[in-house]
Amino acid sequence: MPRSALHKAANVGETSAFGNRKFRLKVIDNNTVIFQPDKDSKMELVLPKLHKNHKKTLYKLQEMAENKQIPITFELDLEYIYIYYDETKLYNIFIYSPVKDRYMTIDLNPDYIGYSIIDWNSDTDKTILKTGIITNKKINDAQFKIHLASSDPKNLYLNNKRKHETFEVAKKLVKIAKSFNVEKFGLEGLNIESSDKCKGKKVNRQVNNFWNRSELIKNLIKRLKLTGIKSQEVIYAYSSFVGNLFNIDYPDPVAASIEINRRLYKLCHRKSNQDSVIFPDFKVCGSALIKSLEEIDKRLSKLLQDSKDWKDFYYRVKNSKVRYRVSLDKFKSKVFSLKSRKSKVDNILENFSTN
Repeated sequence: MPRSALHKAANVGETSAFGNRKFRLKVIDNNTVIFQPDKDSKMELVLPKLHKNHKKTLYKLQEMAENKQIPITFELDLEYIYIYYDETKLYNIFIYSPVKDRYMTIDLNPDYIGYSIIDWNSDTDKTILKTGIITNKKINDAQFKIHLASSDPKNLYLNNKRKHETFEVAKKLVKIAKSFNVEKFGLEGLNIESSDKCKGKKVNRQVNNFWNRSELIKNLIKRLKLTGIKSQEVIYAYSSFVGNLFNIDYPDPVAASIEINRRLYKLCHRKSNQDSVIFPDFKVCGSALIKSLEEIDKRLSKLLQDSKDWKDFYYRVKNSKVRYRVSLDKFKSKVFSLKSRKSKVDNILENFSTN
């Protein structure tokens, strides 16, 4: 871009245009400001390390601009970016009023994110308010079809697209949580190292190379904090196994998120030790499960009766290779692009019904 084009480039903010037509704050995501004076020109302006209070202000400005709540005027010269906004609008912040014992949790895997919002009266008495799935399988499938160098433009495009969509997913999930006034949002811990998953090259490539899991969790935590929603780390071990057994009316990612939701409720009420947070009472719940397991596979019911506890049951099922996950293919559901037709992320709406 010519030097003259950068000298005192300025643009007045517009609330309806996500704060500004030519500038976008991307501080929450990448510590950058995007300047796009026309459809053929685009610049990513990297910000320096920011003071904590300045960063907090820019985070809030970005969130409000994305929700069309505030206009932001930008001015740009060869040395500085100037940002103008109405302080009275910035600090006239909506006070978040959470509903007690209403939690939102997500189940994460490289292709699907299942979520659920549940009201709890006790660990056995709940009302499921909303469930759904967000999937980036289109991006994964597109990248599996190509075997190109990491520096190849097609690979770079898909990697950048995945990163952009990751932040859009975080934004969507927090928007849903806020609309339901959830008290807490349950998340898996950040520390998962790259490793051989012993399930073939495709799974290894998905988990180790294609999964922007850490970026998603970090971005979720930032956005939740801005909104006023508390986040809580939850133990995910065996969540898909237990979740599918107890929630056979839901597909695997949603069933697992419902189980994680139960664990969040138990953690918040501190009624038990770690193992009983992970697993419900085996003697009480195990006997109640037998009938429903027969609907999935009679062999599951037999394996349960031969087991001494949940871990023993899990390894018996794993070694027997009996399927327990409820496939999404068994359900009819409405599918929409997450944000636009160009998006490679789909939002699979709740109210699942079987074929």
